[in-house]
Amino acid sequence: MIEYYQVWFSAETKEQAKSILSTLTKLKLIVGGTILNGPSHFWWKGKETDMDYFYVMGFTIAKNRKAIEKEYAKVSKEEIPMVSFIKMNGNEKFLNFIYENTK
Repeated sequence: MIEYYQVWFSAETKEQAKSILSTLTKLKLIVGGTILNGPSHFWWKGKETDMDYFYVMGFTIAKNRKAIEKEYAKVSKEEIPMVSFIKMNGNEKFLNFIYENTK
């Protein structure tokens, strides 16, 4: 049985987010995605930090997880590249679209 994932990537700038999305889509590791932006608040290097932050949300299949982590680490400019995988389900047409358009 094929496992499907919604995958999230962090980026400090819109340009980084576009680069991440383009790289992973061209390699067919994700089917594509959306760039989201908003204010963030987090603990960083001993202090609370506020900044505008970007996230890329895309879709993939389980067998691509390791390759996604590797390629994302190459293209990310962040000190700690953050990627998360959320197991998902969806309608048959959408899942087939993901499967047919990823490696």
